[in-house]
Amino acid sequence: MSRQSVPYALNAQSDEQMAEFQQQHDEVVARFGPPFKNDWRWAAPLFPANPPATLAKLAQLVGLDHLKPWFRLSSHGIHSGATGAMHVRDFYGRGDVMLAGPSNGGLADPGNGGLICLFQVTSALLIYAGTGGPKAHDLLTLKAISRLLDRAQATFLEIHQALEAQEAAVRAGSDGLGGRRRLRAARIGQPPDAQAP
Repeated sequence: MSRQSVPYALNAQSDEQMAEFQQQHDEVVARFGPPFKNDWRWAAPLFPANPPATLAKLAQLVGLDHLKPWFRLSSHGIHSGATGAMHVRDFYGRGDVMLAGPSNGGLADPGNGGLICLFQVTSALLIYAGTGGPKAHDLLTLKAISRLLDRAQATFLEIHQALEAQEAAVRAGSDGLGGRRRLRAARIGQPPDAQAP
């Protein structure tokens, strides 16, 4: 079966592109050795006594393993599983509707976590990557990025609260199946009358 025939593959690659990717993969493995075939092998030198490298070990090494519960919570809606299915049903459907398909709901926590991680990495690069320590303009840059982070986090929260209010309003006016159609339309950003009856 070709990659194009995989159901719901939005960005399926052609056979030629896949062959090019495989060639690039083989070149990297030839250059850096067979361990590079596995995940996280770029970090193998950090764990010579305890291979293989894993995301959990990397998080522990840099002191961010306390964020693992938040990472897992943010992953529930993306990676299927019993916990994710129950979380999505209870949180978005209030127990009576299963969210399926595209949605802009539930992005506040993962978005917030992603922004914080990006800020931490940028901070570390600006502070430690240069010679002679951080310069004054590096600190000013971090302060500016920090303010952008605050604004982005506030925007994520506003959108989340607006979606919850919109969902509550649709539920309050629900007249059975039509109300669910309006709720589904609201979740994907379409006007309710754009959905087929």
